[in-house]
Amino acid sequence: MMRSIISMAFASIAFVPMAYSTSLTSSPASNTSGIEVDVIFPIHNTTYNVTNSLPIVFALQNLTAAAALGPFRFEWDIMPYGDIGGDQEPGGVTNDHWGVHFDTANATTEPYILINQTDVQKWQFMPRYPYGSVYALQWAITWNVSPKPCDSDPLGVFGTLFFNINMDSTEADLGNLTGQCPQLGAVYEINTTAKNSSCSAVVSNGGAGNPCAVTLDKAMVGNISSTVQSLAASTATASASATSTPSPTQRSIAVRSDIPLPYILVATFLGSLPMMMS
Repeated sequence: MMRSIISMAFASIAFVPMAYSTSLTSSPASNTSGIEVDVIFPIHNTTYNVTNSLPIVFALQNLTAAAALGPFRFEWDIMPYGDIGGDQEPGGVTNDHWGVHFDTANATTEPYILINQTDVQKWQFMPRYPYGSVYALQWAITWNVSPKPCDSDPLGVFGTLFFNINMDSTEADLGNLTGQCPQLGAVYEINTTAKNSSCSAVVSNGGAGNPCAVTLDKAMVGNISSTVQSLAASTATASASATSTPSPTQRSIAVRSDIPLPYILVATFLGSLPMMMS
């Protein structure tokens, strides 16, 4: 992930974010010693239209390996990245961003299915900015450690997946995920002897991984789809509320202390789905 990211405040939607999240509980999927980040959606190198709800879905395996080193954050952002068929260069700005804090108390769900959605119609940097329609979904895992002298890089793991946005393309369809495997983002092997150190604890970012251990059956895809729809509806409702009733006391919003104001998290509880608010 580029460290030169410029976080953007979306004034047009006041203090209501475009990205919300929840997670679904699933059965055990991995016994590996490293962390595996798999991307369920979007699909690499696929083109989507300017939708008001683009799903962002990760499957995180073996987070307990990361929690063994101490509290950490998983974050993602979306950055313009050039044109199809041209040079892929980071745009240096972000269209949306989201993050969640983990520790030993909430890193035990296996796998951890992280469900977000983003409103492309409210992105500040639309297709053709500055000269293309390629976007990068970037993610990072960073540990909360105190800086210390070190000969290696600080703790952190990063990854990128590219997709495209085009005015004339079709709507994102989660139904096509049924029976498919998530996309392998990366496998990060962790050196647990580096606990509480700012020296690098990530000894490898390679490995075959096992994304197919996450079962995308009809029930799972249905849960993901309904969750995304509910999050999108919550976004629209909250946006309307922010426009018509600007007083924060008139909106039902739960604020995370570690999320900037433009990325306030709206707590949404969806029927009987087994989930945890992240």
